[in-house]
Amino acid sequence: PDLEPEFTDAFESGYVYTPGKSSYYAGIYYRYTSGVEERISYVTQDGITITEPRNLAERKAYGAETNISIEPLKWWNLSANFNFYRRQTEGTFIPDEGEVQDLSSDTWSWDTRINSRMQWDNNLSFQTTFFYRGEQETTQGIRKPFYMMFMSISKDVLKRNGTISLNIRD
Repeated sequence: PDLEPEFTDAFESGYVYTPGKSSYYAGIYYRYTSGVEERISYVTQDGITITEPRNLAERKAYGAETNISIEPLKWWNLSANFNFYRRQTEGTFIPDEGEVQDLSSDTWSWDTRINSRMQWDNNLSFQTTFFYRGEQETTQGIRKPFYMMFMSISKDVLKRNGTISLNIRD
């Protein structure tokens, strides 16, 4: 209940090229965020571990991003995104009982997303999304790399007034 909002100043410069039904984007960005909310874990003098969100830090992030959207066939759309960035966080935390914790981190990382959507004339569609994020240093440790994949198939029914879908997420 005592959390304050985060405020971000964001600056971006990029170029978009759109030949036909395709789109290509490349850009660079800088973001400064104050009041960054961090999930903080600490141990009390009684040996109890507490994890709670707190507004404790400032964050600077800058990087380069690119994305592509193409339609190789009338019924098939593909898009991909790649983001390479550096994120610097500065902050400290003083628990009610304990020593000052340095909550600074400086990490280089990247992520990518690929999406494929196929939609046919019989109101049937199939979509697959793959996401990967590289390893990151956080204010209290290392976040290991991870990936996830989503798939769905759906069919419009009742003269397009309803949709039946099956989703798989991993």
